[in-house]
Amino acid sequence: MRHNQLLAVALAVGTTACATETVPDELSGETGDGEAGKADTGGTFTYWQVELAGDGYRVSRANRAVTECGDGTRGESCDVASLDLAGTALPASVATGYEDRLRAGGALLLRGELGPERPGLTYARLAKLAGPAIASADLAPALPPTAPSIHVGDESGPDCLYARLFVQDVDVDTAELTVTPTPAGTLAFRGRFGGVSIPSTTEHAISCVNGTSQLTIRVTTLVATGTLTVNADGSIAIADTSYQLDGVTYDSANPPPAAIYDLLFSRPAAIGTIVTSSVALALAPRLATNQHARALAATEVWLPGSVDATDLSGVFVLAKQDGTRILERRINSTRFASIDELDLAASGATGEDVARATAALGGDGVLVVGYRYTDGAKHGRAANQFWTKAPVPLH
Repeated sequence: MRHNQLLAVALAVGTTACATETVPDELSGETGDGEAGKADTGGTFTYWQVELAGDGYRVSRANRAVTECGDGTRGESCDVASLDLAGTALPASVATGYEDRLRAGGALLLRGELGPERPGLTYARLAKLAGPAIASADLAPALPPTAPSIHVGDESGPDCLYARLFVQDVDVDTAELTVTPTPAGTLAFRGRFGGVSIPSTTEHAISCVNGTSQLTIRVTTLVATGTLTVNADGSIAIADTSYQLDGVTYDSANPPPAAIYDLLFSRPAAIGTIVTSSVALALAPRLATNQHARALAATEVWLPGSVDATDLSGVFVLAKQDGTRILERRINSTRFASIDELDLAASGATGEDVARATAALGGDGVLVVGYRYTDGAKHGRAANQFWTKAPVPLH
């Protein structure tokens, strides 16, 4: 016999050998499922299984063989570029943690809708992906071939005291880029670059004596913060920028006079601007080719109860306590039924997690996937896995 506790839910691992596909289940199969356009009074539509797929995600409607991708295509699943968790009202740090969990091989169920990716989210995603690409890219083609990157004292043309720096290349060993949409509608930019190397040439004059030098600027770590703007022509500007530089050195076989260093590099922004300008030029084509990406805009996050469960076979239902019985609503469907008991412990979840889910039956409910079983005259469902709704902080 199954030993039930707390509102007819089995909290101990019961005898689940008879929980199989062969036990009659009026919620199995897709016949009569209906669609969300019909009255969704049970709140059971737009639930998605989510898994990692390359740099993006693969989503599919639980219980449904076909998914409408919202771009005119349909199939067993849809690929999306990002998960937009802004609609969940979760703090950004918590939402990021859930995405990191997915990227570490975890699993989530989300409720939401497929649609075009918000531009701010596109930029944030691509900037994050672009960091490693920029670190390994040849940035020289993005640099202006003739214009000096820094010039001082030559506003009216070269004279007796001036300096010009022509950058030949920008190399970075590591690059970490973040672009974050702000409440004001702007995009906050932050870049952290390690192992910066800037081969350059100088043209200069002191006391009307002209000279040239080969010079390589090296920076151990450069951190840049500012505002990123995507212009109408697709170009990118990084403005209102501040810089922090550590470990700045200059290598040259024929170094320019000390006064030229002072002219060129008296401000951290002089070197920092070279790097961010190069990065902006390299980012632009990456953003231009990803303007029509799609996202899953989530309103709810559901967290798995068992960390060890891998079998997601069976019927997905939203289970809630209904008096002495359990009301089951097949998700992404209009169909429902009731059972006597629910065996959550069959998933292998800890007693604490099962108890937490049991308490949720009286509130938001518990998402369950598994098969029906019979135990004498009683009918139940054994969970292969279950999920509870992620709590949203009140403040």
